[in-house]
Amino acid sequence: MSAVYPDFDVHLTDSGTSALLLALEFAFTTLREGPGTPTLVAVPAYACPDIATAVIGARGRMVLYDTDPATLMPDWESVRGAMKAGARVVVVAHLFGRVIDLAPAAALAAEFGALVVEDAAQHAGGTIHGVRGGAQGTLGVLSFGRGKGLNAGGGGALLSRRGTLQRVPESTMSLGLRQLVQAALSDVLSHPLLFSIPASIPAFGVGATTYREPQAPGGIPATVAALLIEAIRREPSALRQRRERERRMLDALDQSSRPEFQLPSRCEGSGALRTPVLLAPAFVASHPHCRALGIARSYPRTLADYRAVGDALHPSSSRLTGAALLAERTYTLPTHRHVGDEEFARIVALLTRPA
Repeated sequence: MSAVYPDFDVHLTDSGTSALLLALEFAFTTLREGPGTPTLVAVPAYACPDIATAVIGARGRMVLYDTDPATLMPDWESVRGAMKAGARVVVVAHLFGRVIDLAPAAALAAEFGALVVEDAAQHAGGTIHGVRGGAQGTLGVLSFGRGKGLNAGGGGALLSRRGTLQRVPESTMSLGLRQLVQAALSDVLSHPLLFSIPASIPAFGVGATTYREPQAPGGIPATVAALLIEAIRREPSALRQRRERERRMLDALDQSSRPEFQLPSRCEGSGALRTPVLLAPAFVASHPHCRALGIARSYPRTLADYRAVGDALHPSSSRLTGAALLAERTYTLPTHRHVGDEEFARIVALLTRPA
């Protein structure tokens, strides 16, 4: 990873959630908030619940900010509102490989004396202004779990600009046989002929967005570290292929005039982890074969809607309108290597045929 992020120290962990937890703990220590006063963290209301897990595990509290459905970028005025409410750490998360320019976040952080943590778990090799996701600021977080750009079956990394963080707490490295099996199955079962099998079995957790209780951070499993080396080697080729599939998909879908279908704006330098679209729930309900085509529901609720995180929410947090719309209507289209011409044509036909 040092070759991929030459300006950063790379601290490997057992998961991206653990890496984010460690980043937040470091940020809290740096800010030196008063004893017994949980640091308030601005986080996107539309996001993976693992962000909430990390904030709670670091003993912080959250104030939510909104996301613009047209761009999937933070609503910067909403972020400003979170800062005015007292947030001193801002977490910005890249979704589906679409890397966000952190310049506005950095400007707000400077204005309010705050720190920015870049959650690049889903950046998938995406870049902004030639800078790879995770490398825009001082602290970045990566994930190597199932469905990420670098799929090693698990594990994560905390990136800290050189000299910022000398070491993280030492932890035991496990063998990681479970992650090895997950990495193999996630590739095989993503094939269109097989995807509907794991998608229909709750135990596989395909598309699951449940809140998980915080765990003490651990070291990266040995097998994950080995798989990560191979994933890094393959990344340039995989990234080119995903980007080409997404480009073809977007070019074709631009022709759609269905009222129940919307495309967010394009993202230059996207890692094309998956292609987000906004679909009316009634449309999906009337086309049950969407799942078999790999058209998957994204986060079905905002962080405010998880009962388990309620006590960690700042009173000013609310069900923000952009995030609520995204939770209701966001689905993603597959870009992985098993999407061939036939699958491509079926997805495009479904979403572009006249109503």
